[in-house]
Amino acid sequence: MDGYYRFQGQLLLVAAVISIVACLGIWLKFSLMTALSYGVGSLAGLAYLRMLSRSVAQIGVESRDASGGRLALVALVFLVALKLEQIDFLPVFFGFLTHKLALVGHTYWSAFLSD
Repeated sequence: MDGYYRFQGQLLLVAAVISIVACLGIWLKFSLMTALSYGVGSLAGLAYLRMLSRSVAQIGVESRDASGGRLALVALVFLVALKLEQIDFLPVFFGFLTHKLALVGHTYWSAFLSD
């Protein structure tokens, strides 16, 4: 399990770094509000990834299904983005998907660049 917890921490760290770099780049290229919208989505993506990793760590220990909480988080963030005029939906959506870049990057690193 130590390997899984190390992987979990690395994945969250990489996703956070990608999110910060992307927010800064979006702020420089577009606007502060677009970067903040992306940041909201990124934070939701990081929370989702954390909730998912906790759920995976509990496989076999508990039999309750906690996917409803993750789904509620996604629905809430997207609904808030659609309802508030100050937040743009597409940056929130792409920010939420940022955690997928960390997964793809780790898979690529493991498959092609590691020893």
